[in-house]
Amino acid sequence: MSLQFPLMFFFGKPGFHTDLKLIDTPGSTGGRVRKMTMNMFYCYQLHDRLNSYSLMMRFGRLFQQYVVTVYCSIELDRMDYIRKKQKDIRKDYLPGLYDAISRGDQTGSDVGSRTILPASFTGGPRYMYSHYLDALPFPLLTASDCADIVARVFRFKVKQFVAFLKDGKPLGDFRGVLYTIEFQKRGLPHYHTLVWLYSSASSLISKRIDDYISAELPDPRTDLAGYAVVSATMMHGPCGIPNLRAPFMEGPTCTKNFPKKYNEKTFFDADGRAHYRRRNTGVYTTRSGVHLDNRYVVPYNKLLCMTFQAHINVECCGSTTLIKYLFKYISKGTDRITARISKPVSSNSRARPQVSQPVDEVQNFIDARFICPHEASWRIFNFPIHHREPALQILSVHLENMQLLKFRGKYLAYLDFPSEFVWYQAQKSWKRRANINKCLIGRMAYIHPSFGEAFFLRMLLCHQRGCTSFADIRTVNQVEYQTYRFACEAAGLLGDDKEWTIALEEASASANAS
Repeated sequence: MSLQFPLMFFFGKPGFHTDLKLIDTPGSTGGRVRKMTMNMFYCYQLHDRLNSYSLMMRFGRLFQQYVVTVYCSIELDRMDYIRKKQKDIRKDYLPGLYDAISRGDQTGSDVGSRTILPASFTGGPRYMYSHYLDALPFPLLTASDCADIVARVFRFKVKQFVAFLKDGKPLGDFRGVLYTIEFQKRGLPHYHTLVWLYSSASSLISKRIDDYISAELPDPRTDLAGYAVVSATMMHGPCGIPNLRAPFMEGPTCTKNFPKKYNEKTFFDADGRAHYRRRNTGVYTTRSGVHLDNRYVVPYNKLLCMTFQAHINVECCGSTTLIKYLFKYISKGTDRITARISKPVSSNSRARPQVSQPVDEVQNFIDARFICPHEASWRIFNFPIHHREPALQILSVHLENMQLLKFRGKYLAYLDFPSEFVWYQAQKSWKRRANINKCLIGRMAYIHPSFGEAFFLRMLLCHQRGCTSFADIRTVNQVEYQTYRFACEAAGLLGDDKEWTIALEEASASANAS
């Protein structure tokens, strides 16, 4: 790095190299020597320390470029390791479920040449898919110049926000939360959250939705503090005819459909979308010389806005279609596009048989990647970009004699096992959960219908209870069938091509652009 950034390292200080070792601190027991990774080295370097002046943190935009370069080096080092370990990765993936997703598009000769970017690589397409189914300013410097501090402060705010949802209960008692961290092109992070409420709290919100979600400006005569926060953080625009050059304008129309219509009361349309109460109260705020009234207010929860003094858009979602859309939206990953010309085009070129190009997921991910300084800082510090609560247990599915399984919950379906049992990877066995009140959700791994018997076995596991052997899974109404398909037919799961309907419903809920 000293040769690339001579202004920052004018003494030629050596950077990371593979001979660096990590040794225990003085006084600790063991004295074990471990290899230091590139991530450890630069994560250590990007921290301020007591009684030590850090000149590197004061270089402004040059520091931003340094952070991006460092993170790209760390990521490329990880991808080089992935390329070297493709034999082990293919052994884990190709006989399994990921290959089934693209089975209809690939021929057998392409399987061995595919370069796989595994789900363990944070931020990759497989990583995002698997998680569908968790500032102190310096003088003369702005927040954009201190990407490392923005990342730390935002991480603290995210943890504080989730804790407030639990303890402050601004929306009532909730049973689960899922969030994803994304970074805008200008660099600032933002936070998408889904909150599942208990049925009692959900019914209360639907009846008294105006008490939890508002789309009106508070009256400054009775609530001056609320008016100040909402007018500063929750107003859209100006857009439309007063400002045709707004970034979200397409011709004379706003892509966000502002200004909204006045509504005397909140109602839900046929698609399940909420149209919030927006009365003509005469209250407005001024921005860029334009009066903005209740038609320009973004829906919000007053308690959340007053607590965090930030833009927090709150929406009520009760439609299944909208919930599936939200799942795909927050798990879509980063925006990217790739274009490539694979061979020259000329008038005298002869037609040649098309050669199949090996799929290189690592290179496809690199070619369309955009990294800003704030995302680079976030990833160097190993902060999570996805979080879910309660935890989720992925349940594997395999045919008979492929792997040993012992069922001990004779009254449970396979999906219900994580609620009362814990899977121990080392012992390859289930053990009864000590804390039965700790919630855990089970999700069976996806299997493509073209896998035949494995697909029908998965269908039966969703319905059969108390099975102690694979023969019990194939038994319907005390009759054991030879195949899982015949058992599915006897159970009424395949009438009218129901297996294809189930497959399409799962694909519509889980498929995304990645």
